[in-house]
Amino acid sequence: MSGLTRRQILMGLAGTALGTTGLVGIPLAVLKRSAEADTRLLSACSDRRGNHFLACVDAGGELIWRLAVPQRAHAVCLHPDQRSAVFLARRPGRHSWQVDTASGELLREFELPANQQFNGHGVISPAADYLFTTETHYYQGQVEGRIGYWRLGDGQRVSSMSSHGLDPHECLWLGDGRLVVANGGLLTSPSRERAKLNIGSMQPSLVYLQADTGALLQRLAPPQHQLSLRHMAVSAGGLLAVGMQYEGSNTDNPALVAVHRGGDQLTMLAMPEDELRGMRHYIASVAFNADGSLLAATSPRGSRIALWRSEDGQYLGSQSLRDVAGATALGEGFVFSNGVGELLAQPTTGSFPQRHQLADFAFDNHMLAMPG
Repeated sequence: MSGLTRRQILMGLAGTALGTTGLVGIPLAVLKRSAEADTRLLSACSDRRGNHFLACVDAGGELIWRLAVPQRAHAVCLHPDQRSAVFLARRPGRHSWQVDTASGELLREFELPANQQFNGHGVISPAADYLFTTETHYYQGQVEGRIGYWRLGDGQRVSSMSSHGLDPHECLWLGDGRLVVANGGLLTSPSRERAKLNIGSMQPSLVYLQADTGALLQRLAPPQHQLSLRHMAVSAGGLLAVGMQYEGSNTDNPALVAVHRGGDQLTMLAMPEDELRGMRHYIASVAFNADGSLLAATSPRGSRIALWRSEDGQYLGSQSLRDVAGATALGEGFVFSNGVGELLAQPTTGSFPQRHQLADFAFDNHMLAMPG
């Protein structure tokens, strides 16, 4: 989320500007106690005093547990048995945490050395033996994008492999034993924290790796070199979606969401020029619904949710919601979260537009639904 918006939230400016119309044919509705009430939602969050937490809420908008941590977390990945999850530190954090999803008990902590940082995302292997994490390493004046892997059983680091690009942000496990990595392409320095040092020469990429060896299988570039690849989702049918953040001129208006299913190019998804400009060059999350027929993307800077039909990339419409970032599947539709503690959902196509707000919550960029 943008620094200005986050600072406003932590100062308690918690209003919202929710549009009066929903996505075309698919209105948003408040999460309420219903057939979806057993669904649990995992997200990092902060309060108005700047304290940071890992949290679990139910689909009725009730807090189940909240665990204090010393720094902001970013995303969360779920253990295959759903009994635990790992919350990954926001860049440039060096600590990540595995917690019990039922109680919020801290199970173990993952720690990087001082010359390395987590980049906010990770994934657990299907056999639940390893955790893969996106990282940046600084060594003797060199900067490297790496994919770390850790034993889940004891939290020990095994090794790391090259991400074949700078600034790896999200990685996902594919069903055939491959990892896919979104390299943002940005050069950073530990002495300047989140400063971007190579805007003019950045080289973002989408990379497919063999998970057990780290071998590079395929590398794709976006159509403009200042489109930083950040977030991804994979549909039930194997379609990959990529959300991007544009680092170029404010007068440009490039597409920000792409899909990929084989081939040597990304397919950029179109949307009307004025609505694309309203995304303000920034995608925070992409998510498919449960059957993979719909794709949603959120923009906290633009306070907007956009929706496409996965089959043919047809744009279906948008919804205005202040500082919206988190997005995850909920049945036929989605759950969305924002920086003022709201949880909104479209679990079925006939829902009535409403909202629910948790007190003193600023949800972070990502949310994960865990069926009860």
